Amino acid sequence: MYHSVASIFNKTMKIVIYARISSDKQSENSIEAQLRVCRQWAEQHGHTVVREYVDHGFSAKTAKRDAFQQMVKAVLAGQADAIVVHKLDRFSRNREDSITYKAMLRRKGKQVISVSEPLGDSPTDRLLEGVLETLNEFYLLNLAAETQKGMRNLAANGIFPLRPPMGYYKKNKMTYVDPERGPLMTGAFESFATGDYTLSEWTAESFRRGLQTKTGRKIQKGQWSKLFRNPFYLGKFMWNDEVWDGVHEPLTDEATWNRVQEILAERRPAEGVLGERHRYVFSGYLWSAVYGVRMSGNAVRGMGGRYYYYRAVGDGPEHNLPEKEVFGKVVDALKTVRVTNYEIVPLGDVLRLAMQVAQSVGDVLARLEESPALQSELLAAVLPKDGLVVSAGGEITVRQVEMGFEIENGAKNEQNQDGNRGGNRVG
Repeated sequence: MYHSVASIFNKTMKIVIYARISSDKQSENSIEAQLRVCRQWAEQHGHTVVREYVDHGFSAKTAKRDAFQQMVKAVLAGQADAIVVHKLDRFSRNREDSITYKAMLRRKGKQVISVSEPLGDSPTDRLLEGVLETLNEFYLLNLAAETQKGMRNLAANGIFPLRPPMGYYKKNKMTYVDPERGPLMTGAFESFATGDYTLSEWTAESFRRGLQTKTGRKIQKGQWSKLFRNPFYLGKFMWNDEVWDGVHEPLTDEATWNRVQEILAERRPAEGVLGERHRYVFSGYLWSAVYGVRMSGNAVRGMGGRYYYYRAVGDGPEHNLPEKEVFGKVVDALKTVRVTNYEIVPLGDVLRLAMQVAQSVGDVLARLEESPALQSELLAAVLPKDGLVVSAGGEITVRQVEMGFEIENGAKNEQNQDGNRGGNRVG
């Protein structure tokens, strides 16, 4: 039995109202206008509105809309007899979704009613409804095609059509250098190009320099890897699997960019080899008291395989220390170091929790012997470059720690008046 438009609308029902806008940039008046028209319709026909559902900034090309899903579940559970919308395209512009959800509702005796397109359930009405659904989907597909065409035109003219990366901002479709973060990103490329930092170390250092997420959290190592590989900083950009020449201002030069790419490639695991290359976790932190230079990691092949150690070269005999001895001695040295301010230290969640229950930094490091990545993260947060002094006899002491830490003698680690990184010094 088919129901006429009049019979459907004249039957008193409990209804829910659904309204939607596709973009947060659209006026809230659009939502209020949809709700107002649906409320007036309900009042005219004597229906009871039990609830209103609203989705802000959701496209109708998908049914994965928070309020939409809540509404469908509520109606299927018997909380209402019908869903009322201003127009059918508010319910869905995807014909497959529209058919699927309407069929689901109809099996439970529920209806979807458009106050601007009054349709019953006769064959003719169903045909008209199908035509409207097809037109709605065509509008969406055509809009997507036109948008893609417009974005391609922007790219062809050197204008990045999406949101730019950190260090830039967009205004009126054009990309400009962020006056605060732009210079910091230039400095990031210059610093990393020196080869003095691993990604773990740079993650901690960048946090100290103020390069953080918008919520003030540390930018993770994987994110820095992507940022350093993004050609946007060289004046180009990737869009639609193509490289385009941009009209925006680059934040680094080609020589610096190429050096950064070389460093990233060198530290990538070798092809065909499981795991990473050997990591000299303490490289950059050990300072030779014998020659007054930084000690670097080195390896030689012996009877039992490869032998790893740290060394400094000067006018006399090589000053060296076996890597296996270094770990234990650094652990002992860092047992004199504790956190004084968790708010400013760039520790991830795992290390932050470990520090809160441990007696010292050394106690945490001792538990990380099999986790070089976490070792690197911890050291980068605690120590500046050359922060550990190695004596002629191989003893290791802490010379300096970063902001937020202190050495056991109780003297706070503070910046020098000239703004350089400062800290507690030993010896």
